[in-house]
Amino acid sequence: IPADQPTEKRSLDLGGAALATLAFGSLAYGLTAMNAEGGGMMAGPAIVAGVVLLFVFILYERWQREPMIDLGLFRIGAFAGANLATFFLYFALSANLFYMPMVLIAGWGLSSAEVGFIFLPLSTSIA
Repeated sequence: IPADQPTEKRSLDLGGAALATLAFGSLAYGLTAMNAEGGGMMAGPAIVAGVVLLFVFILYERWQREPMIDLGLFRIGAFAGANLATFFLYFALSANLFYMPMVLIAGWGLSSAEVGFIFLPLSTSIA
């Protein structure tokens, strides 16, 4: 298959990249800080800032000539449905990867090394 040659020069959406990084970084910090001692005070403001920045990112991308992602794609049912299904798939996978080791260690009495070996094929296939 021959390589596609770009028909026009495109610029990098640095503003969108910065907003997305700040939004998701704030959300991630807020969600992880909720459990930390003393860090819980910053969790709420960080989550609120992340949600606001995510909203600003969406507005910013709607008005860009060359956005990071064309938000009009989400009007296509198949595209939106596939993204929603992928979200729930990875949510379920993450929940399993989080809780299953705890069940195997606390519930079944396996050692951490045994659990690591059990998850080794899955981890290798994901990587």
